[in-house]
Amino acid sequence: MRILSVIPGLVSVFMPALSVSADSQVQQEPLQIDHLVIGVADLDAGVREFEELTGVRPAYGGEHPDRGTHNALVSLGERTYLELLAPRPGANVTESLRFLAELAELTPVMWAVSTDDITQTAARLASAGYEVTEPVPGSRRQKNGSTLHWTVFDLAAPDLAGAPFFIEWGEASVHPSESSPGGCELGSLEIKDPGADQLQGLIQLLGLNIDVEQALNSLLTIVLHCPHGEIRLGR
Repeated sequence: MRILSVIPGLVSVFMPALSVSADSQVQQEPLQIDHLVIGVADLDAGVREFEELTGVRPAYGGEHPDRGTHNALVSLGERTYLELLAPRPGANVTESLRFLAELAELTPVMWAVSTDDITQTAARLASAGYEVTEPVPGSRRQKNGSTLHWTVFDLAAPDLAGAPFFIEWGEASVHPSESSPGGCELGSLEIKDPGADQLQGLIQLLGLNIDVEQALNSLLTIVLHCPHGEIRLGR
């Protein structure tokens, strides 16, 4: 997945590039924001901070065995959720996520777009001139002992720090929006990026309604409507 770090200009893309035939027959499959990732150094502290801000307490989601992280989740409505992501104490955190240990407060770091056909979505992007990474599987061990499965790919080129990564959930996996505490809704996602024009073109291709502003550094701002009112996370 693509990581928008709090260190200006630092973006980690850690999957090899995949070439997809540009003349593939690509249909316009429906896409939407799947989830928004909020980084924080300490998950328990992040849960408390989020609850104080919003009036909704995130529920522990589980561990990412291959990444050294764990999370807590809040549903934002149908097929969309918010993920608090933090290093797991005592775990070997993958290098691309070690910056999480520097985040003293809740900080938006990345976002994901869902698809029902990840191969088709990759072909659609390739046909529009984008280079994408090889789809790779992922998993998370839940508190109840079950495991969620998914497949993700990223945008390899052009290098757009504020671009999303793309996810297809396993057929047997219950979407986190259905099993996480409700009470908040997504008001908007605001993106500032040095490549605003290119990023806006990508977002229009995906059929999403997100405003992008030109800026020296890439920043995400998430606006939520919660029991405590409108909440802004990020600058």
